[in-house]
Amino acid sequence: GFAELIQQQLLGPTPHQYRSLAAGIASDAARMLAGFEDVERLALLETAAPAVAESETDLTALLTRLITQLSPLLAPREVTLACDLPEGPLPVAMPPDELERTLWRLLSLIASAAPPGEQMTLTWHVGAGPHGYGVRLTLPLPASLAARGESAALGSDSIASPGGMLGSGFGLRLCAAELRAAGGAMVREGASLDVTLPLLTAVRQTPSQRGIVGGQAG
Repeated sequence: GFAELIQQQLLGPTPHQYRSLAAGIASDAARMLAGFEDVERLALLETAAPAVAESETDLTALLTRLITQLSPLLAPREVTLACDLPEGPLPVAMPPDELERTLWRLLSLIASAAPPGEQMTLTWHVGAGPHGYGVRLTLPLPASLAARGESAALGSDSIASPGGMLGSGFGLRLCAAELRAAGGAMVREGASLDVTLPLLTAVRQTPSQRGIVGGQAG
């Protein structure tokens, strides 16, 4: 708080170099607070029973938007992230805000760990699986994450980038907890992650799988 007062010159005129230092302190503090919030959130999620969502989200529209938003961030490294999705809506039984936060964290973690020039494609399937009837997304793991053991890839680690202050392993573990709390699941299968999202019970027909959507970097 004192750093913010200095940065905003609320206590009087302050030299630029001190304002710059104060801005760095405030930024580091914000990152630490966000990390503490994630730890608290993970602890609550891992002790909570899975809940049935009372709302739905169009997975097709959400993934298309998230990949489009990620594309400009990946363009300098010429990383391509695409997803083979149906042309029509694909409703899943999860709240829009919760699902968007989880998928954004998951996609950004994977894309940020990809080496320059990497081309990644997400695939999907609707039907019964080991975690129930739902939409199964398969996300490729970059080599830096795939080279780790399963416990390291989905557990806490000490790598500060690209997973933030608590590491990419912690970020993936938080994603898995969020999905599990919403009735879904995330498991590692070799060099990929399988994400299962609960499908609305009213939806029983698999939409036609046509077209590639998403951002092409570069």
